[in-house]
Amino acid sequence: MIKDDVLYLLSNKNLLVFDHDGNFLFKVGKRGNGPGEYLFISDVFINDDGVIDVFDGDQRRMIKYDQNGTYLTDFKVNYNISQIYRGDDDYYIFYAGNKPNDDISKSNRYNILIFEDERITNTYHPVTNERYRLRYVPRNTFSRFQDAILFQECLNDTIYRVTNNSFSPYYVIDFSENNFTKSKVEKGKSYSENKMELITKGVSELTYFKETDNFIVFTFQKGTKGYIYLYNKDSGNSKVLKGLVNDLEETGLSYPFLVTNDKLYFYYSAEAFIRRHSHNIGGSNLDENYKKVLSTTSDEDNPIIIEAHLKHF
Repeated sequence: MIKDDVLYLLSNKNLLVFDHDGNFLFKVGKRGNGPGEYLFISDVFINDDGVIDVFDGDQRRMIKYDQNGTYLTDFKVNYNISQIYRGDDDYYIFYAGNKPNDDISKSNRYNILIFEDERITNTYHPVTNERYRLRYVPRNTFSRFQDAILFQECLNDTIYRVTNNSFSPYYVIDFSENNFTKSKVEKGKSYSENKMELITKGVSELTYFKETDNFIVFTFQKGTKGYIYLYNKDSGNSKVLKGLVNDLEETGLSYPFLVTNDKLYFYYSAEAFIRRHSHNIGGSNLDENYKKVLSTTSDEDNPIIIEAHLKHF
């Protein structure tokens, strides 16, 4: 994740912090089970004031650090949680995936849990039997546009707005006959078996969504191919990309892991970066800086992050 041009990177089960030029700044906390220590980081959220919330899924504990990575406090969260987000009024929104939290309700399972005053105060978005069978937990579930906190999950064509006391549809992405429907999930099959069936049937799977002041960006997979959709809110123009335009058009870029107001960020291990792009090292579409990084990168190097600027069209 990137906050104020500072990069927060989970690496080898640690949370590392770098500046915009890739220089290492500090490590947040350390591994262990003592005060301020974590065993397994399930998710991280950076508050506007710089406070870092780390959820340790093994200890089921929320650990808070200041903007310099110094331990502040922690508290227990005794629920199955895969992702966290922080609301404006000092409440948390938890995404529980498609796992049951039977200690909340023995008759219902919920994806969205509102956590205030160290307890669950609201639950939203029941887990259907079809999604429970898939047991799929996506990334990039929460985002913010102005004062709206938005929730998006894979195999769902609806984007929701979430507050501590409401959960309502915000956008619907219509893939027409390629929309996911519960009838396309077969009973008695595992997630991997159902996933292959959905790919074979050409189901379009929404994988990421972000709205900014100027653009709506979402990524989706149809069959075995992935796409990036851009909508320019000023001009009303839209386009679907297999990669990026201009100097990065034919480099085989995958989905962005982060979208800010006018930038896309892509993350690769050094090995994956070389494997995906080395065939274009002499290509006319690559600028000299890109060629230089590609030609001097080895499999053992640190990960590569590509920052691409969104242009108006």
